[in-house]
Amino acid sequence: MNDKYEPIEPALQQLIEALKSSEVCRRYEAARAQIEADSDRRRQIDEFRKKAFLLQESHDFMNNHSRASQLFDERMQIRQDSAAAEYLSAELDVCRMLQYVCLQVMGVTDLQIEPFEEDIHT
Repeated sequence: MNDKYEPIEPALQQLIEALKSSEVCRRYEAARAQIEADSDRRRQIDEFRKKAFLLQESHDFMNNHSRASQLFDERMQIRQDSAAAEYLSAELDVCRMLQYVCLQVMGVTDLQIEPFEEDIHT
């Protein structure tokens, strides 16, 4: 750890513990444990998650309706499995919680990235 960060370390550790002990994270960990017990189910979910990520990160995301539709259908099929549906829902809740925390922390100061913001998102 850098000495410059030492003053915030106790608060950071407290935040980490609060996140880990939150209902959101406990729900995710329980859902993940259930998914981990079935390697075929885990593989199917991971493949879906990979496809979703790659589609979202593609430059042609908005114009690729057929892939998006195909992915939606796959998602609906996977979510018929209640354990898989719970896992994906819990994972999304964790992502939203972490996004919220990041947005709150990023609001501490304005890094003035506007001049090159477009380059960041390409």
